[in-house]
Amino acid sequence: MRLIFKLKTKFQNIILLVRSIFPFQKIRVINDVPYVSQFANPDYAEKILRNRVEMTSDPNWRETGAESEQEYAKWVLNICGMACLSMALRYFKCKVEGTIILAKDAFRYQVFKEKNKGLSGMHYKEFCIWVRNYGLNAVIYTSLGIRGLQKLLSDGKLIIASVHPDIREYRTLNDSSKKGGHLVLLIGYDKQKNTLIFHNPSGFSSNNTQNNQEILVPKFLEYFAGRGIAIYPLRQNHVKAKDKASKIAIFLSSLSHNFLSLGRFGSNSGNFMSKNLEISYLVTAPRISNTSLI
Repeated sequence: MRLIFKLKTKFQNIILLVRSIFPFQKIRVINDVPYVSQFANPDYAEKILRNRVEMTSDPNWRETGAESEQEYAKWVLNICGMACLSMALRYFKCKVEGTIILAKDAFRYQVFKEKNKGLSGMHYKEFCIWVRNYGLNAVIYTSLGIRGLQKLLSDGKLIIASVHPDIREYRTLNDSSKKGGHLVLLIGYDKQKNTLIFHNPSGFSSNNTQNNQEILVPKFLEYFAGRGIAIYPLRQNHVKAKDKASKIAIFLSSLSHNFLSLGRFGSNSGNFMSKNLEISYLVTAPRISNTSLI
């Protein structure tokens, strides 16, 4: 099963590479996605992470679906991915789900696991299987460039992206040199301004880093780990055979299906580099999880 997962992810990266190198993207995309904080009261993101107040002091903890203040405190630092999913559900399905209700349901499907008397980060593979229960499709990309991000957004998808928590413009971890460790929801971009637009589930209201945060691409790349999950409704026909890129993508998708059916191919990695150095598609797919805020 792990080999099949690697091969599937490998071909998903190839298909996105082919589709993103053709200039059929919109100049500007901004999706009107409702914002959801991973904290019950968005103002408590700053109080908890910067001022170190007790997590159990958040007065709105019940709104997450937690059964007690203690259960809220157990989950709140690990549910950036659930907050991103909650936003996607509101946008695509007009469906409101409590972040901890989602998290506890996800735990049953091993999206989260017990780890060192606490909780693991969100496991991507299990997430993509589980989220279909909510009428959404999710596709993992293990090495995303800016063109790939723009292509996915141009196609009407939202992207859960792995970034360093300091993207909120406040240092909360001792090691700021690493990338990844937190999840945000990409909702748009502007090619003319060379920016990306995203919602940050743990952003601060005092510096306007919660919703619709616009960031220059070079700055974003300082925090971005190159990993992400594209989300869109299950019934969306996101591959249209109207252009050369899509026809090639369909061909590669067919190859992927045949390879996976045969199940006899090795797991050698492929490295596809575009002429633009900002795009590197290292097609390796280890078991991916993302450590949430600490």
